Amino acid sequence: MELLTVAGVLVLLFGIIVYNNARAAKATRALAAAKAGMTPEEMSAPKPWPGRYLQHEGDVLGQVVAVEGERVIVRKGATVLSVPKAQVREQGADLGLTGSFDAAAAEREGASWKGA
Repeated sequence: MELLTVAGVLVLLFGIIVYNNARAAKATRALAAAKAGMTPEEMSAPKPWPGRYLQHEGDVLGQVVAVEGERVIVRKGATVLSVPKAQVREQGADLGLTGSFDAAAAEREGASWKGA
């Protein structure tokens, strides 16, 4: 009988700990959002592509500077690339380019965007 009582108390305490941790995490997110002047939903919303880095097979192609129509414009130093938006996927904090990548064609199209 004593063993059941101890087990019940431990289960109850574990439940209280889990509940308190969940509330504390929610309060922390709400506080961070309030400091940033945003709601918690806005904080967890997907980030816009400009300003994020685009990777292809582990190599960083550059930083996204614009999304125009079906093209994503990427800059790395003085080089500007233009890649199809359909090939870009979210990969955590960065973006990833899927499929084949023709660097010369992307650079030509990026140069035409830069000159426009």
